[in-house]
Amino acid sequence: MHPLRPVPALRLCASLLAGACAVLGAGAALPPPPETPAQNEAFVTREGDRLLENGRPFRFLSWNVPNLHIVEDPSWVMREFAGGEGSPVYWHRVTAAEQEDAVDAVTRMGGRVIRTYTLSIQGGRNNRAGPSHYMGPDVPLNEELMRDYDRMIAACGRHGVRLILPIIDEWDWFGGIHEFAALSGGGDFFTTRQVIDDYKALLRRILTRVNTVNGLAYRDDPTILAWETGNELQKVPAAWTAEIAACMKETAPRQLVADGANGSLASADDPNVDLLTGHYYEFSGADYVACLQRDLARVAGRKAFFIGEFGLTNTAMEVRTMDATISSGAVGALLWSLRFHSADGGFYWHRDGPTASAYHWPGFASNAASDERAVLAAVRERSWAIRGFAAPPIAPPAAPRLLESSTPGRLVWWGSAGAERYVLQRSAGGAAWTDVSDRLDDSGDPFVPFADTGAPMGVALHYRLKAVNAGGDSPFSPELSLAAVGPEHAVPANDPRIAVMGRTYWDGRARQMGFPGIVLRVRYRGPAPTFAFTATTDDCYFNLSVNGWDPVAIRLRRGHSTVTLPSGAAPAEGWTVEFARRTEAWQGTVAFEGVRLPEGSELLPPPAWPERRLLVIGDSTTTGEYVERLPPSYDATARSFDATRSYAALLGRWLGAQTQLVAYGGEGLIRDWAGKPTDHLLPRIYNRTLPDRENPVWNPADFPADAVMVNVGTDSDHGMPMDAELIEAYVRFVERIRGDYPRAAIVVCQNSHQAMDSPERAQLFRVLQAVKASRQKAGDARVWIARAGHYPGTADDRHIVAFQQEELAQEILPVLRQATGW
Repeated sequence: MHPLRPVPALRLCASLLAGACAVLGAGAALPPPPETPAQNEAFVTREGDRLLENGRPFRFLSWNVPNLHIVEDPSWVMREFAGGEGSPVYWHRVTAAEQEDAVDAVTRMGGRVIRTYTLSIQGGRNNRAGPSHYMGPDVPLNEELMRDYDRMIAACGRHGVRLILPIIDEWDWFGGIHEFAALSGGGDFFTTRQVIDDYKALLRRILTRVNTVNGLAYRDDPTILAWETGNELQKVPAAWTAEIAACMKETAPRQLVADGANGSLASADDPNVDLLTGHYYEFSGADYVACLQRDLARVAGRKAFFIGEFGLTNTAMEVRTMDATISSGAVGALLWSLRFHSADGGFYWHRDGPTASAYHWPGFASNAASDERAVLAAVRERSWAIRGFAAPPIAPPAAPRLLESSTPGRLVWWGSAGAERYVLQRSAGGAAWTDVSDRLDDSGDPFVPFADTGAPMGVALHYRLKAVNAGGDSPFSPELSLAAVGPEHAVPANDPRIAVMGRTYWDGRARQMGFPGIVLRVRYRGPAPTFAFTATTDDCYFNLSVNGWDPVAIRLRRGHSTVTLPSGAAPAEGWTVEFARRTEAWQGTVAFEGVRLPEGSELLPPPAWPERRLLVIGDSTTTGEYVERLPPSYDATARSFDATRSYAALLGRWLGAQTQLVAYGGEGLIRDWAGKPTDHLLPRIYNRTLPDRENPVWNPADFPADAVMVNVGTDSDHGMPMDAELIEAYVRFVERIRGDYPRAAIVVCQNSHQAMDSPERAQLFRVLQAVKASRQKAGDARVWIARAGHYPGTADDRHIVAFQQEELAQEILPVLRQATGW
């Protein structure tokens, strides 16, 4: 599977698992397993449709671990820093400790085989900005990444785990066949002679490489169960598979060859092919057991057959598939997929669809949407059963480790494979150890450091941590000693303890804010910090709120300014401060430059944003322009603007969603309020990080919206254009949105400026209907129309005021709920 394929995943409750587990039925009669796994010494061989290890059947139920040789997923630190140019890429090297954690987790479940993802080929989707294993036929392999590959193989060997290693991918996630062919000068991967010869040359380079960790040539290492010709290769000529399999077998005659043409039988009689495979997902047929029975019947005992990938379905189907594997002639099955602890703390998380996530041992409530605890319990029982053993008692975890980057308000630790929770103890100023928490959890998405809000100020602190699971407790970690809080120090604006909602750009010095509605959130304890800003105009207003109290409006003058909060006795959880940008995109850009902490003050991890994400695109109605003017007086200054009181912000709060506003007053789809095209038309600012700059370009993946609302169409206040012109512009715009957010609900809105009986209102509704019809014709049924009444503003100005914004939000709310299911 390519790691980001969006597929539906419906989970069932644990009671269904209990019933499914009873199917196995023989656990008590099975003997206990060996106490420790043996180092891999003998090669696994094939005899007909069986695999043998030292003359005994070799069967497995285990895991795909795609990131075991290179990581495509962000740690929680990377996610906090992400956004715009200069942010780190998620694609990065794997550490030795992370590899050991993954292999340890698999062996604790009884797994004896791991299948990784493919080698990376320069030019792939995820590795465009990072290193790649293969960069061309005349370029050496990336030695750093290959040493990580060496470590992976050696770690599996030490734990008695075998590896199935696919070489090339059909897809472009890590770079695949198309990227490889391009590096060879072009042509078809499967038929162009130069490309085939270059691929065979790569195979020989890989298979003959000498491992820098254990000293074995890859081809001489029994840890490698099989080389797979590729991952999910499509429309593969039989001649290509025969030639590649012969090359692999000639170069590494003692290792097995798996045909990576998923579901193909073309190589069933090829003497150089040992293993055939199938990948089972809901789009290939919902009944995985029927798929397995069909494939085994087609193979007819000529080759060993294994399920290379399965999952992303309901728990009952996954359990049935495991049981069918055990009772059938298949040699094994590998679930998709397992992620491991991150060296930055917590786990790596990977989404395979709206509700489906990769798994984490030993299973946590944080991944309840994937029924993680029940699935992993079933895997553990069956991983031992297919080997002929009863599952042993759960072993206690190894000791965790507190990371040196920790502070009392931000304690981070390296987790332990198999740990369900952690116990943290503190010693203050040399006093006895006391429990701080016995329920620490590192399973969150993302991981949130622990804040010891009760730690005393002004004394040296010592911390230690132990891991706990059903098998017992680990030893305590080495002590972490932290000095007493020192003098005032600066915290940069991109520190992960400063949470941001909305589009901002980190320029290496400050966080630039141009769009309305952006929110900064900081939590601290101790004396009040000072916040530093630089504004480009005198019209930049923010709402300042502390611990959810009613906000006060503050004005940032042009140039540098600071805001210091009043000090006072803080509640136990500390002070939570929010700055929310009130004013318009055209009213100036504000650079947030960071926080200065006085002695005794400390930043704590802020409350997390909601998981739901709402993107709203619009003009001045969406920005909350003049929303606080009160008739009969007419306040036309910037202080009457407040994006936090617009219908868009209200809907976000009512629905419990992060809300991102991409809005600019007076701008439409094809012209502005004066009837002219400008540089700030909504289709032009849509992909900008700052509204007044073409670069940096915003990455939609940094805010994967669940719903997108578009409230435009007056274009703008200077009379409506012809139907055809507006329809064409609107359809193109929604097509772009759909391309960026393929899973999102899209709601297009009737504009509230237009009088109920006006020809402009009738025309815009025709346009919205045409947009929806166009998307339906393209097979897109997730576009809705929200109709709204006419809100005339006041006698002085047509912009709608606060109570009208609330009424507009009430009208849109039912449509948005229907579209999203929220």
